Amino acid sequence: MLSLILSPLGTQEICLNRDELVNELWDDYGEIPKRWIFDDGILMEVYASSYYYTWTIIVTGDPNEVSCIIEFGQGKSNLPYNLEEYI
Repeated sequence: MLSLILSPLGTQEICLNRDELVNELWDDYGEIPKRWIFDDGILMEVYASSYYYTWTIIVTGDPNEVSCIIEFGQGKSNLPYNLEEYI
């Protein structure tokens, strides 16, 4: 079930159960995990598709395994955080 949550800055975040979100990224865009960082109970993951040149960054920090998309795009030039090498 897709839920839109307003962040403190007023932007919309797409949040789902982590397993559902990961399945959607694979089914819709062919994105697979390329990089992850775990710190202070927060998991940040980068998913990418070298076929479609799409990428998505998700964060999971909720005890209920809810993940939110914090950034997404297409093409290497739009990637934040110097993550070009993972596409």
